Amino acid sequence: MDEIKSDERALALFKGLVEHYLQDGQPVGSKTLAKEAGFGLSPATIRNVMGDLERLGLLRSPHASAGRVPTDAGLRLFVDSLLTVKPLSAGQLTQVQTELVVQSGADDLLTSASTLLADVSHLASLVVMPRAERRTLEHIEFLALSDQRVMAVLVTSNGGVSNRIFHCEQIYGAEELRRAGHFLAEHCVGKTLVQMQAWLAEHLQTLRQEVDESMRGVTDLATRLATEVSSEDEFVLKGESNLLTEQARPTDMERLRELFAAFDERRGMLQLLDRCARAEGVKVFIGAGSEYGFYEDYSLVAAPYEVDGEVLGMLGVVGPTRMAYGRVVSLVDVTARLVGAAMNK
Repeated sequence: MDEIKSDERALALFKGLVEHYLQDGQPVGSKTLAKEAGFGLSPATIRNVMGDLERLGLLRSPHASAGRVPTDAGLRLFVDSLLTVKPLSAGQLTQVQTELVVQSGADDLLTSASTLLADVSHLASLVVMPRAERRTLEHIEFLALSDQRVMAVLVTSNGGVSNRIFHCEQIYGAEELRRAGHFLAEHCVGKTLVQMQAWLAEHLQTLRQEVDESMRGVTDLATRLATEVSSEDEFVLKGESNLLTEQARPTDMERLRELFAAFDERRGMLQLLDRCARAEGVKVFIGAGSEYGFYEDYSLVAAPYEVDGEVLGMLGVVGPTRMAYGRVVSLVDVTARLVGAAMNK
């Protein structure tokens, strides 16, 4: 790889080929580069350089085509060393700013950001919401569903509502559940879910001595509820249908099915996104099988968003490896910065 980085002519040809490929998705031949790139080189010379690039694993010849396309390794080199980031147009920047400024709540803001990314990029987008553990408790209550089934409802500061249904060994009356909810709200509203768990753990023995048996049981349910909800990660996915368009659709539909399955399964996707949230700035994951790999035939351009210097989540755009990286990187970067700024207000 170092060999190509020191060869300015090969780098220029390689950059021209990749940019041409990203624009129309077709294999690029030496005659095309000789005509359009303005290198002042003959097709024969360009073919020789392309052959060298292919031997280095940066280009490949699909099927029997005379032209070449970049490999995932080639796209990695292009993005890391040769990419020209294209600023958003004045109209796009105004659209992004307008859509994000009008949102009041965090959930509305992040959902709007995901929709915006999909609309502007014409690809799929996703936004990882702040972990529930960072939200503060606003309301908690318990509802009897049947003799031994209780629904616990928890409302957090972003307006999120979580509920769980528990099967209990004892029967609770409506008044007992109301008093338990009131008791916990009195002591825990305003605390984060992590602080609520810590408070319950610290005072659990005292609580068991001071309250009656029914209250003790409901307090245990509250501990379970806070633990489960605080460990949740959620992401908002928009624009999946954009990946079915003629421009974005892969030649192998099995790849698209694998990607959609990953969206549905979520856990593996969230693990990948967590790597991005721990990094600074925009990250580009290309294809599969490398440190910054994603899913075969697809790429993810993602960036974390921050509030008061703390990373709360991330957002990004998903599309075929043949995406307009220069434009998408700019879109993701600007959106992440604006989301962070809006959440800081």
